[in-house]
Amino acid sequence: SNSRRKCESDPDLSDDGNKRKSNGSKTSPKKRASSKGRKIEKTESLSDLCKRYPVAWKGSIVLKTNAFSVKLFLVGGDPAVAEKLLVNSSIGSTIRITQRLKLEKQKLEQLNQKLASAGVSGHCILVAMPSNTTTELPEDIQHRPVKHLLQYFLQKQAAGISTLVTSDSQGVLHTFPPCDFAQTKLLKAAPTLNPEPSHQDYLVMILVKE
Repeated sequence: SNSRRKCESDPDLSDDGNKRKSNGSKTSPKKRASSKGRKIEKTESLSDLCKRYPVAWKGSIVLKTNAFSVKLFLVGGDPAVAEKLLVNSSIGSTIRITQRLKLEKQKLEQLNQKLASAGVSGHCILVAMPSNTTTELPEDIQHRPVKHLLQYFLQKQAAGISTLVTSDSQGVLHTFPPCDFAQTKLLKAAPTLNPEPSHQDYLVMILVKE
């Protein structure tokens, strides 16, 4: 399978030194990955991964008249970007999605170019997980489970766009449903994550400083 190939080709996921073998020789990653009933070492679930990372922000993502309570875990990139544009910005406890980005090759390549221009110190990668904490919102906005937002984005084949502004800087937050592009970015930021996409309700967010 593709997932297994990913495991075999990623040294961070495959090289455990195989210390169990008494003769000191190493079993090849291919043999190790295909050994019946044996788990590939150094992989972890999305829940376990998030336990190791700080909560960068918590509140509600708002789309039209729907709100989705989340916690954002910072898993990659520059923490200063999240600190400045999420914590110290004027958004408070609400991130409003105002536009959509189509999950098309050309659009995603443009985002890759933006990330390359921004560099390591100009962006960060976050994982949004459902939260039980609800934000006080206007009466016309209803709280809904995060899975409804995933379904919406998957149906539209799109990501959400939010503009975050502070007194002296600006950034764009891209909110992705589970998809190949988002999974690639997530695995690059967190190589220990199980390459099989999680069955949990989650979003991958890419914040780029402009």
